[in-house]
Amino acid sequence: MARAEAASPGTSMFSSLVLFLLTLTAQQVFKAQLASSELLTIVGGLVSSFLFLFALTFAGNFEETAKGRAGWPHVIVSLLIAEAAALSVHRVSATTCLLFSLGILYEVNKISAEVHETAHSGGAEETHLSRQSKRR
Repeated sequence: MARAEAASPGTSMFSSLVLFLLTLTAQQVFKAQLASSELLTIVGGLVSSFLFLFALTFAGNFEETAKGRAGWPHVIVSLLIAEAAALSVHRVSATTCLLFSLGILYEVNKISAEVHETAHSGGAEETHLSRQSKRR
């Protein structure tokens, strides 16, 4: 299966910012409904964990365009932003946001490791092949 072309860091950064703002706006508009039942407070935490994902994506792409290195401070700041949004809905939403965000962070870390491993091994194969073609 062919791999899709990755979006540029600028495009991804803009997209994640727009999605973050739209999600935050929707969450605040429907805050009363999200706090009205037990199930909806859990949904409020899930929505806030998407805010974490969008904030983390924005921070990582911002650092990539600034030629810096994204690290744990960006993860913590993104989590604090998502937790603040969840707390504005309900305390239970903040707890479920933390749990969902940790799950998202685990999956993002796994995907990142696979992508970077593929990129590094692909570069090694190209170097090996180019050495073989030069010897001929």
